[in-house]
Amino acid sequence: MTDIDAASPADTGLPSRIRVIDLETAGPGPQDVCEIGWQDVVRTASGVWRLDEVRGARFVDPGRPISPDTMAIHHIQD
Repeated sequence: MTDIDAASPADTGLPSRIRVIDLETAGPGPQDVCEIGWQDVVRTASGVWRLDEVRGARFVDPGRPISPDTMAIHHIQD
């Protein structure tokens, strides 16, 4: 795991695990998602936030072709 913020207090009332989600899209609409990625951040007993070793990503069929301009941005191909 990697330290995020060693100054975080141990008793913040926050959950001990937060999932950060990243979406890549083939266009501006909510139906245009072509990849979903996630990374968990966990808080240790001493209050240090760290990246969890387990992360993931899944490709999603947006139901339409991905434009060359969009592929140039995120490098996800049709």
